[in-house]
Amino acid sequence: MRLVSEIAPGSASPFEHLAPEAQQVLAWCRQQPRTVAEIAALLQLPAQITKIILSDLLDSRVLTLTVSDTSFDPNANQLEKLLVGLRTLRDAA
Repeated sequence: MRLVSEIAPGSASPFEHLAPEAQQVLAWCRQQPRTVAEIAALLQLPAQITKIILSDLLDSRVLTLTVSDTSFDPNANQLEKLLVGLRTLRDAA
């Protein structure tokens, strides 16, 4: 899972007892697909911790991951999302 990977709602229903962070991630991703970096910034958690939360939701198919090419060739939309996530991190500090 890369920082620029997009996360979107999956096909499964969420389990009964989601952690508050997982509930928040699900709500954000229902609004629009989010990058891992953006989610980490919104949660105000390190990327590695965010990836653990996301992994649990991805494993249960509550969320899906948009897998991109292994080479880094971002488009303007991906760069804009990354910039928003970085600005959110900066403003939270």
